[in-house]
Amino acid sequence: MAFGTPVSRHCVITLRTNDIVVDMGDSNFLNIHTGGFVKCKEEDISHTTLDSELEILRLAKLVDSYDANKVYITALQDPPRDSME
Repeated sequence: MAFGTPVSRHCVITLRTNDIVVDMGDSNFLNIHTGGFVKCKEEDISHTTLDSELEILRLAKLVDSYDANKVYITALQDPPRDSME
């Protein structure tokens, strides 16, 4: 049984900087290593994260498991929200 939050595999992206992020929508991306949110443009994206890259995250316990459709991320944060004043 997989542990963690399931994320569609196509939403786990490697940037040109080699940072691995989760596309949270509205140009918001969660950096899996730091837990911080970043804004990215399409030209910042390199590729959908490879199995070899996910395996490194699994060994670091940032990802529990993955398959062809899902990546189970152990500590997925909610995206930032605009505050209503």
